[in-house]
Amino acid sequence: MIDHSKSFKGYFKMPFALNKIAKEHKNLAKNNANLEDFSDHEKALKCKNHLSYKLGNALIKAHKTWYKCGYLKFYFDIKKNQKRI
Repeated sequence: MIDHSKSFKGYFKMPFALNKIAKEHKNLAKNNANLEDFSDHEKALKCKNHLSYKLGNALIKAHKTWYKCGYLKFYFDIKKNQKRI
């Protein structure tokens, strides 16, 4: 992207470069292996049940939906997760 922004001609090439990057990203996403195939899959599932993981996941979700009262929902998620402990 930076290479294309240095010249006037590069500005016209930028949409094509973005399209190429998007296609490469989609292809990489398709070629990912299943998580069940890894040897530490059991350990990863245990980590997902930890309070810190759940709160971090809820915080990321709240930040992505801040315009839909995401942080208010985050407050209630904290209370819900605290009760489970």
